[in-house]
Amino acid sequence: MSRYKGYFVDDVEDERNSYARILSQGTELQVQPLGIKEVATLANDVISYSPDIILLDFRLDSDLGTLDPVQGFKGSSLAQHLRDRIISPSSDGGYVPDFPVILLSAEKNISSLYKRDKTAHDLFDCYYSKEDFSNDAVRE
Repeated sequence: MSRYKGYFVDDVEDERNSYARILSQGTELQVQPLGIKEVATLANDVISYSPDIILLDFRLDSDLGTLDPVQGFKGSSLAQHLRDRIISPSSDGGYVPDFPVILLSAEKNISSLYKRDKTAHDLFDCYYSKEDFSNDAVRE
């Protein structure tokens, strides 16, 4: 039985399902795939699930599904919403328990779009390339 629960947010269904499965293999972590919604709604949903960890693709604006193009966003925007919710008291005066926010994205997106010191200002606890991660998982 899984001890920890996590969620992987990606706008591409095949990617989110594949990586959720890979991340759950051989560990005490059970990762569920999550598609995108309007960013504040998605952040509220994630918080309501009380995750132990959340993993985000950086480009969450490639396959918007039913979202209007102006509602597209990057993983850093969702991370910011999550961080804001964690540090702000809820209506009952309590706080949301903190959890790691991990960037798991294509190497080209990490190297060309994500700049730790400029883009996301420590919103992510760490980051991994999908290519490296999937290659490691295949070797096991």
